[in-house]
Amino acid sequence: MLMRKSVSALLALLLVTIHLSAQNRPLKGKVVSGDNTPVPGATVSILKKRAPGTPAKVSTVAATEDGTFTLPVPNGRVMLQVSAVGFETKEVMVDEGADFVSVTLKETTKGLNEVVVVGYGTQRKKDLTGSVSSVQLSNTEETPIFGTSQMLEGLASGVQVTQTNSQPGSSFTVRVRGTNSISSSSDPLYVIDGYAGADITINPNDISSIEVLKDASATAIYGSRGANGVVMITTKKGTPGPNTVNFDMYTGVQHVGKIFDMMDAKQFATYLNQVTAANAPTTPLPFTQGAIDSLGKGTDWQRAIFRTAPISNYSIGFGGGNDNTRYYLSLNYFTQQGIIINSGYKRGIVRFNIDNKLSSKIHIGLNTQLAYSQQQLANVNTSGGAGGGTLVDA
Repeated sequence: MLMRKSVSALLALLLVTIHLSAQNRPLKGKVVSGDNTPVPGATVSILKKRAPGTPAKVSTVAATEDGTFTLPVPNGRVMLQVSAVGFETKEVMVDEGADFVSVTLKETTKGLNEVVVVGYGTQRKKDLTGSVSSVQLSNTEETPIFGTSQMLEGLASGVQVTQTNSQPGSSFTVRVRGTNSISSSSDPLYVIDGYAGADITINPNDISSIEVLKDASATAIYGSRGANGVVMITTKKGTPGPNTVNFDMYTGVQHVGKIFDMMDAKQFATYLNQVTAANAPTTPLPFTQGAIDSLGKGTDWQRAIFRTAPISNYSIGFGGGNDNTRYYLSLNYFTQQGIIINSGYKRGIVRFNIDNKLSSKIHIGLNTQLAYSQQQLANVNTSGGAGGGTLVDA
């Protein structure tokens, strides 16, 4: 009885398999490009309509090195979807009974012709072999930024940006390839609008794009100067069309987040007496009780040197021109008081550039900047020790 059931189940399974096989037919085809070159690795899928505008892939194969493929398809008309990297996706209808189909894909440059600033000029991303990081500047307006180097902070992979001195107006340390030298500088080379070694004291709002060149192939044009990496900055220029005016400002205040609880003068004198008595019982105490009582609270030196400090930045830019002449003028004023009295920083920048196309082969231009800065220095950065410092002394 068990033997009969097994044979019956096996026959039923064979009948189902034969029935399913009879519903499919082998479809051969070839995928080529516009110049009749085979497209190896192209993906060929059968689409089954689930609902209008929502195709679902049923089965998929990949084209061989010569662009050919074999795909079992259901009887009747079927829709194929053919796609490959660098080509536009194409849908092809195969008629009932057809056993071969040829598909020609159209090349696409979408996402491949993105321009990156390198070396002498620009280069397409698909032709780029070096390591380049493009800094996204869309969110920099949401955060107060003091200088150009700060714009790289947390926005470029592999680039370390630190501020080792808390003095207002102090510079940032940028490391593209880490610290490469003990005695020489490890700072990258800055190239602004094609000028290598330019001063980076520029208005952050004037920057259009920043590219960081990291490896040897990307920095070879600059020789040994690019050994620590290259930061390429492109500033804004006027665009043909109506004259535009852009104004940007922010203002705020800075304050100390926490004031430490310290001993007052009377408590400190009592503490010194206790330490002296414990460590050197025979030594006279530094303070008599009368001297301690006369001290009182003394001076809270933290509150004496700290203050609530304002910070403000104002920028205005004018741009415009036509097909032959473009101009851009910007003015910037930045001021920051330090939270320690007698520390602060002020900066003013005027930047102007103009481009004129005399003919299809002759272009002339002027790119100029005038900058002024004033810094009030206070010894606010110290690691302690004999050197002391404002905070340690206080």
